[in-house]
Amino acid sequence: MAKMALLTRRVARVGMLFAAVVPGFGFRTPEPPKVKPRSVAAQWEHSANAAVLTAIFTLGVALTPSSALALPPMNCNSFGCFPLVADSAPKSLPPPIETPSSKRALTVARVLKKKKAVMYGAYWCGFCNRERQALGREAFALIDYVECDSKGAGADPQRCYDAGVDAYPTWELGGTRRSGALGLRGLEGLAGVKSPPEPPAAPPAVAGPSSARAMAVAQALEEQGATFYGAYWCGFCNQERQALGKEALARVRYVECDPRGAGGAPTQCTEAGVDAFPTWVLRDGRRQSGAAGLEGLEAFLGIKAPNGAATAVLPSQTAP
Repeated sequence: MAKMALLTRRVARVGMLFAAVVPGFGFRTPEPPKVKPRSVAAQWEHSANAAVLTAIFTLGVALTPSSALALPPMNCNSFGCFPLVADSAPKSLPPPIETPSSKRALTVARVLKKKKAVMYGAYWCGFCNRERQALGREAFALIDYVECDSKGAGADPQRCYDAGVDAYPTWELGGTRRSGALGLRGLEGLAGVKSPPEPPAAPPAVAGPSSARAMAVAQALEEQGATFYGAYWCGFCNQERQALGKEALARVRYVECDPRGAGGAPTQCTEAGVDAFPTWVLRDGRRQSGAAGLEGLEAFLGIKAPNGAATAVLPSQTAP
C-alpha cells in the first residue's frame, strides 16, 4: 500500500506540471483585448484618408525622375560606403600639332600601329610634344597614345602604372621599351624600318649682311691667306660667322673639321694641328684660337680698329 500511494503522488505531481505548461490542460491563455468596433461612418473616413495618402504617394513617384530615386555611385571599403564625387574640372590637352605628316613619318607610324606599339606620355611633357611634332598630325593619329597624368584628357594612369612607366615619353613594342624622345630616326629603329641616309650637318645660317668694317676685315683675311677651322656645332664658330656677315664670310676660306658636317675635312684639321674651334691660321704660320670678333681679328691681322675699339678674344671650344 505504501508503494501504491507513493506512485499515485508522483503521477499527480507530473500531471500538475504538464497542465501548467501545455495549454488546454489547466493553463488558460490570455484573451486578446476587446476593441470597440468602429461605426460605419468611422470606417468610411479611415478608408478615404488611406486612399488620399496612397494617391499622393503614387503621383509623387510617377512625377519623380528615375535618377532621383536611384542611389549615386558608391565607393565602398573597410570604412564604409561613400558617394563618388565626379571631377568637374576641365581636362588638360597637350599643345596642338602644328605641321602635317611627311611621307616618312606616315610610313613609320603605320608600321608602329601594325606592330601595336604604345606611347606613354603626359600632356605637359616637352619631350612628348617634340615626338608628336616630329610625327605630324596624320601620323600621330595612328599611334596608340596613353595619357598618364590624371589631369589630362582621356587619362589612363592605371595602365601606365601597370606597365611600370617611370619616364615620358616611353615607347613599348613587343617587349622592347625605349624612354626619351626618339625622333623619326629612333622610331624607325624601334619599328625595324630602314632610315634614309643621314644628311650632312650644316652650321646655322648667317642672319645678317656684312658691315663695311666686316668687309674690310674679310679683305685683310683674304690677302694674308687666312684659313678658318671650325665645326658646324661650335657655338663660338657661329658667333664668329655672324659677326662677319654673309658677304664677308663668303670671302673666307673655311674648313669643316667634323666628318659629319657638310664638306667635312678632318684630315686637314689634324695636319694643321687644330685642337680647338674656331682657329684662324695665316699664311705666315701665325694662329689664333677662340672667337675674336671683328676687334680681335683686326688686332690679329695688324689692321687699325676704327674709333680705337678695344680688342677681346672669347673662349674656344674643343672637339667632343
